[in-house]
Amino acid sequence: ATAGPPPPPRYIMSSATSLLTSSYPSTSAPPDGTSCWLCLEDGPDDSGAPLVRDCSCRGHSGFAHLPCLVKYGNQMAEQALRKVEATGTIANMVDIFYKCPNCKQDYQNGILVEMKKANITFHKEKLMQPGHDKIHLAIESAELEKRLRNINGRNKNERDEGLKIVTKLLSIS
Repeated sequence: ATAGPPPPPRYIMSSATSLLTSSYPSTSAPPDGTSCWLCLEDGPDDSGAPLVRDCSCRGHSGFAHLPCLVKYGNQMAEQALRKVEATGTIANMVDIFYKCPNCKQDYQNGILVEMKKANITFHKEKLMQPGHDKIHLAIESAELEKRLRNINGRNKNERDEGLKIVTKLLSIS
């Protein structure tokens, strides 16, 4: 009997306060010679986080260390926040943590979960401070509207969720 393929690697996420080991595996192992598109290092990073990818990128592209993705997301969100503060125009901060900047597809599975955690951490640290109330509400509204667009109206649970979202959006307005 031949042995099956080895289990996918576990990855590690860096947050502002700690390193968390996740039980969410990457869905595709990197080909030999692949490097992180952010730090350009191949193989696991210094903390042991392997290269991961869970988007539509193909071949050698799109692989990154999860801590590098989180750092990149934080940097892009900081940049968008500075733009909002300077111009008063709400920047598109909704997709920063949720979409691959290369292929523009939403992250999937464990990477999406970990990036959502990073987004929540960013919001708590940067937007839940006095003076950022309107920015936080505008971003929350945009995220709720995005979820509302993806609800399946034929599914009772999703329909109920949609009604709750509409109620929340009306209360924010």
